Amino acid sequence: KNYFRSKKALRKIFMNDVNDPLLWIFNPELPKEVFFEKCNFNQPINPNVSPTEILVINDIWKINNEIIINWTKLPNLRLVDITCNRISFRGLDSCKNIEYIRILTDENQVLPEFVEKFSKLKFFITSCFSLKKLDFVSDDLHTFFVPNQKLQKGSTHPHNYSHLNPRCFNPIEYMNQ
Repeated sequence: KNYFRSKKALRKIFMNDVNDPLLWIFNPELPKEVFFEKCNFNQPINPNVSPTEILVINDIWKINNEIIINWTKLPNLRLVDITCNRISFRGLDSCKNIEYIRILTDENQVLPEFVEKFSKLKFFITSCFSLKKLDFVSDDLHTFFVPNQKLQKGSTHPHNYSHLNPRCFNPIEYMNQ
C-alpha cells in the first residue's frame, strides 16, 4: 500500500536558472515556500489555488521584461520578495494575509494605492513610487521604505528607512525574528 500523499510531500521548492520553472513542478499547486532565482518566465505564473505563504523571485539578471502573477491563486501569501525589471500588481490586493513585502524594480513603476490597506503589514520596502501620500492602516508596520515618501508627523510607524539602500533588507530575516 502506498501512503505517499503528493499534496503533503513538498513544503519548499528552490529553482535556479530554469526556463519556465512552473513546467517542472508536477503538482498543480505550489508548495508553502517558493524560491525562483534567475528563472525565465515565458508565461504568467498561474498555478492552481495554492497554500503558498512565501514567494521569492530574484530575477537579478533581468531576464524577464515583466513578471505577471495570478495573485488570486495565492491567497495565503505572507511574504513577497521580488527583484525584477517590472511586475504586474493586478490582483495583489486579493492577498489579505501579506505581512512582508519587498518589491524592487528597475523601471520607474507606480505603486498601487491599495498597498496601504494591507492590515497585517509589518515590513514594506519598494523601489516603486507612489503618486499620493500613503497612509498605511496597519498598526504593526515597523520597517518602511518608499522613494519620496515620508511618514506623517505623529505616525505610529517608528522606522522610516527611506535614506538607505532597499536591497540591504531581507524580509525573511525579519519574518523569522
